[in-house]
Amino acid sequence: MKITVVVRENPTQLPAPSEMVVPVQIFDTFQRASGVASIGRQALDRISRLGVNVSNIAMDFLTIALAVTAADTFVKRDDAEDGWAREIALDLNLNNPQLWQSKIHQLQEALSFLSGDIWSFSFSANGTKPPTPRKNDGRTKMLDANTLDSVCLFSGGLDSIIGAIDLIHNKRRPMLVSHSYKGDQAKQKNLAAKIGWDAQHCFAVNAAPRSVQGDTDVSMRTRSLNFLAFAVLAADAVRIINQKSGHIDLFVPENG
Repeated sequence: MKITVVVRENPTQLPAPSEMVVPVQIFDTFQRASGVASIGRQALDRISRLGVNVSNIAMDFLTIALAVTAADTFVKRDDAEDGWAREIALDLNLNNPQLWQSKIHQLQEALSFLSGDIWSFSFSANGTKPPTPRKNDGRTKMLDANTLDSVCLFSGGLDSIIGAIDLIHNKRRPMLVSHSYKGDQAKQKNLAAKIGWDAQHCFAVNAAPRSVQGDTDVSMRTRSLNFLAFAVLAADAVRIINQKSGHIDLFVPENG
């Protein structure tokens, strides 16, 4: 049984929920609709605090990653015909659907490996634009990518702490990127401070999937795609702020 997950910014563009269709409101550009699942409601604010216009490509990657997490969370695995492999169709808007249309095969392969499910995609235009950068007015907590040269995933586990310590010891200056799940963010900030990195050099986002009924699949096997999407946004900001024409190194000291 194929479940279609339709993801839109504007809740008025979503279909009615049914046994075969799961509507999801993404980001917070519109008031949250009652009776509709949502995801990514804090993401645009966090991105705006990077202080630069990130690229449409990076924004599209985040949109895809959040949509995947929504589907992975709201489509219950118990309802799969074999009790495991779900068949999920994702319908979402992107800034550059033609580019991502050419990457569907790679997305399907990667997600099949991560979640064990069967995935298909439908991309259309009018995707979410990158948020307007906030200005440093002295009151807003901004992120500071000046002088940074790389990005490092930072879950707060032993593996990521060792990775960050090694980078700093070797004179690298990474922006630390985290999932800010409830209960994790304070620990991540504390650990980052202990190794000499303050909150201005840490980019943390909570995907914050919210179901209508509160009954969700909790495995979140695809969350590593979100992790990488957050890191791509951070790397884009580091590249722009430091006027780098080449690539930005992304380090993944994670055992997942």
